[in-house]
Amino acid sequence: MNTYNKIWKNISRQLKYAKNSPQETDYQSAIYEIITDSDYLGWPSDRVKREYPVQMGSIKKSDIVLLDSDLSPLIAIEVKLSNSASNGIEQLGSYMDRCEPRLVFGITIKDSFNLFYDENTGRSIHSIKDAAITASIDNPSDIDGIKLVELLYFQNFDVDILKAFCGERLTALHKKSERERRICEVSNILSGDSGNVLMRKAIQLYLKENNFIDEGEEDIVDEITENLYLTNFKKQLESKNNETTRSYKFTYKFIPSIEDFVEYLKSNICYRHYVLSDGRIETQKWASSGGITVQTVKPNITGTPFYRKNKTNIVEIILSPYEDPNRE
Repeated sequence: MNTYNKIWKNISRQLKYAKNSPQETDYQSAIYEIITDSDYLGWPSDRVKREYPVQMGSIKKSDIVLLDSDLSPLIAIEVKLSNSASNGIEQLGSYMDRCEPRLVFGITIKDSFNLFYDENTGRSIHSIKDAAITASIDNPSDIDGIKLVELLYFQNFDVDILKAFCGERLTALHKKSERERRICEVSNILSGDSGNVLMRKAIQLYLKENNFIDEGEEDIVDEITENLYLTNFKKQLESKNNETTRSYKFTYKFIPSIEDFVEYLKSNICYRHYVLSDGRIETQKWASSGGITVQTVKPNITGTPFYRKNKTNIVEIILSPYEDPNRE
């Protein structure tokens, strides 16, 4: 673990500057060196090819391709500079599907290092949310970055271990995404008129099963429901009044703008930087599961556990594509 930790720190330090190179080929060269250097991932140079044709005679070429022991394509790598308008994901998927043989593994490297695994040979990857693992280049302590080094370190490289890890990670991510989708769907139902009907039926069933009411006394449920509604409404009103009285004052800062930030968040990892009154900054990754708009981005920020726990000490919230809160 210490070896992988050290290697990732060095990779982070190298690519943090290389991603802002004048030319994309300079960034590609830095990544090629990291892959082949024995102090980093240590792949033999005959197993790493630059500008690899994705099809025989094709003018389309993958930036870098890692080859298996038979010197057949194994992993395609697409590189984009930090200021590029493209994240390279759709391009990578196209190359994976057109390569001979077709590939199930692909990597994009821009501001983050993203490993994709797609049994549909690239046709099912469309955004960063489809990655099996993502590590921020700006974070030398990123746990996922350390894991990436462990998986890709040539001396211990095993394609079966890589495949098993990616499969398990994607299954877990899909379960989490589906759980969030169901919670959102049920919450929307319960917050509407149908939610009131469901609540009334649940209360009625509970009262009958516990002998609080007899047949023909169902109208009591309406009174109970109304009392519950009024009680909850009063609590919400008191909570809002208390928050107004306490007056949590902080500013939002969107980099480069709220519109651009929301658009970037749709297909990339972004960051929430909470600036506290004592000068500390709490940085959190934000990978949107979709649906964030200019209108809903702020409520999503103030609904986080960290915000609710520390809102009295927050002086500024910076929303940025970069892990460095000072970068603009």
